Amino acid sequence: MRRGISTLLTTTFLIIMTVAAGGVYYAVMSGWFSSTMKTVGVTTYGELLGGKNIGYVTIKNTGNVEITLANIYVTGGTYANEQAICAPSNVTLITGGTASVSLSVAGNGFATGTTYSLLIKYAADNKEHSDAIKITAS
Repeated sequence: MRRGISTLLTTTFLIIMTVAAGGVYYAVMSGWFSSTMKTVGVTTYGELLGGKNIGYVTIKNTGNVEITLANIYVTGGTYANEQAICAPSNVTLITGGTASVSLSVAGNGFATGTTYSLLIKYAADNKEHSDAIKITAS
């Protein structure tokens, strides 16, 4: 009679090896997929000075691809139609990068207490994107 490894021990060993291999595979693939996915996102905030025609907006790139700012438009108050208030030139934000952009409008400026919509247009990954925020002039 030959002696060998019991069937129960062999089966347990194969189950442990399969679970371990699956865990390694999952760890490698989930890290690989998350590092190769392209995400585009921005966080914006700003201030408009009431009674004046100036303000600023700060834009942070929260995605994992570079973005290039194109135009910023305002609507609200006396600006019924979108009016371009800034065309940043050569402003490219790397991942995590932040830029503060000065704004100015023609006319009487921003009325204190009036809420305005700012539309920020930018390019990322060869596509056009936009983000809108509402700011009340102070």
